[in-house]
Amino acid sequence: MRTRTWVMWLGVAALLAACPAARAQNQKPEEAAPLDEEGRVILSWETFKDVTKWEEGRPAEEPGVFTLSWEEVRDLLGIEMKNVQMDKTKLRIPWQEFKALLEWSITKKKEPVAAPPTDWTITAAVYEGQLTKDGAIFDATFHIRILKEKEWKTVPLLPASVAVAEATLPEGAYLRLSGGYYELITAGTGAQEVKVKFSTAVTESAGSNTAGFERVPSGTSIVNLTVPQAGVTVTVANAQSLVKTEGEKETRVTAALPSGAP
Repeated sequence: MRTRTWVMWLGVAALLAACPAARAQNQKPEEAAPLDEEGRVILSWETFKDVTKWEEGRPAEEPGVFTLSWEEVRDLLGIEMKNVQMDKTKLRIPWQEFKALLEWSITKKKEPVAAPPTDWTITAAVYEGQLTKDGAIFDATFHIRILKEKEWKTVPLLPASVAVAEATLPEGAYLRLSGGYYELITAGTGAQEVKVKFSTAVTESAGSNTAGFERVPSGTSIVNLTVPQAGVTVTVANAQSLVKTEGEKETRVTAALPSGAP
């Protein structure tokens, strides 16, 4: 029986007081701000005192108290609460406390925002490969974190030497071929997941089948390979760990690769 050898290389939020001071004093600082029956947000008493410089012993109700809608509070302080119905929320607050919140808001908006050290980073990449003597087919999953908030960003994913069959992209993102790479282009921010199915050629020499492509750097990189044949040797270049599982009709290998290895 002829044995084949496989060689693989892989290239504020601020919560505002919406209750009289007497009730707010009963709330412990470490408690999360809940909603009451009317959908109002309650700020922890210690945080409210710190922001507004509230004087202990003063009455909760006094002349000059007025009410703001949540839309006005949101626009003033730049607060956005997700998955919470806020259309009926009101903020009742004396003028001095409102003035303190206003000054705090202006100060926060003037604070410079540090630019991220990079526009994006690929935090993890997983390659699921099916290897035969006729070709190699991969399903790649890229976990990407977009750090730059404004403008369009380009993230290289795969070399132009592979053939892309299909791609699943985040909403508003596109895949293009430029500069020898398939690139994700997106105006989005935060976590992004990209799935790409592609194939690459296999070459045969002296009883060994070899397939390979250049990887882009990623925080972690895992390769799962399946060969539809038992009793074969599978090697992944530069692998730091390699786990092999033998079946009756297939051989499976899982390898972990360092970020800088091709």
